[in-house]
Amino acid sequence: MTKKTKDFAKMTDAQQSDALWARAYKMPTIEKATRHAARLNHALSLSDGERLPFCFGNDRCNCLSCPPCRTRGQRNFMFEMLELIENRGGSEAWRAITIVPEFGKTEVGELPKGDFRGFGNQVARALRELNPGTVAAFCIDMSLVRMVGQKEFWQTHAHGFIWDQEMQSLDELRSRFAWRDKSDGSCLRPVKVVNLSDPLGWSSYSAKPQFGMREQHADETGELKYVKKRLTIDQELMFVRALSPFRVSRRFFTVGLKKSKSK
Repeated sequence: MTKKTKDFAKMTDAQQSDALWARAYKMPTIEKATRHAARLNHALSLSDGERLPFCFGNDRCNCLSCPPCRTRGQRNFMFEMLELIENRGGSEAWRAITIVPEFGKTEVGELPKGDFRGFGNQVARALRELNPGTVAAFCIDMSLVRMVGQKEFWQTHAHGFIWDQEMQSLDELRSRFAWRDKSDGSCLRPVKVVNLSDPLGWSSYSAKPQFGMREQHADETGELKYVKKRLTIDQELMFVRALSPFRVSRRFFTVGLKKSKSK
């Protein structure tokens, strides 16, 4: 047995579960998320003297700014989606979908009009207009986008699942969410729909609790490419300040499904 295996054997059941999720799907453990929340609170107190709601033990704040609560939200979404997919035809009947609408592009520090709820309502309304029978479930994500020669901005978008979405209807979806602003900051592929090969992995990614950055740079041929990077503490604090008034449940929305009660 390796040292890592021996250490794993000494963990509690909960710690072992966390470690397996982290290894299989790169999900943060609750312990790691709690340490990260402490770092954010410390940095915030040094910068402006504020402190945000913070989870202590089982006393959960359920705030969207809290890393442990976002991590629990990720796990809730995964559990709910597995049951939903099983009850509606299995993974063959579903597609993985990402929508990056123009109305999700905002100044750094600002949320879309109507915050996450307004954003989700706009996406849901567009999907229902295209097909009144649409059934889908989403988690809202945010990224800091840095482009060559342009001002940084936030991009709010949604990852999730859409039921029985015929691939030939993709042109309608792309047309509906096409960006009107054709400047260099436009999104050339605002809708992506693919077959659902790994429901657990996609639900984990869709509801990932970490916000990130997409940075544009030129490769060796001069072509501009995007790379994903981690946020600095100061960059993440901008998200923390904007999201602290809202509950974790504000990230999730559905189309054509009964709303579950917020926890």
